Amino acid sequence: MLWKGQNNFGQKGNINKKLAENHVKAVEIKAVIDELFELGKVENWFRPSAIYRFFPAYREGNSIHILDSETKKTIIETFNFPRQE
Repeated sequence: MLWKGQNNFGQKGNINKKLAENHVKAVEIKAVIDELFELGKVENWFRPSAIYRFFPAYREGNSIHILDSETKKTIIETFNFPRQE
């Protein structure tokens, strides 16, 4: 719901096209989602916050190794991104 263009509201096909064509089900679902989103803003359901930091890192195959900022040698975390087949 929060990522514009990423959710088809449970509908098959292009949601933006359906909304532009006033597809009944798509318009109804979007109205409910918009109403919930507005209610959430009024009632403070959302408290977005973020912290970011840059870390030294390097890639190895399908993995990214995050290094300790001080030593720049010690691996503190590894993220694996297996290839889709």
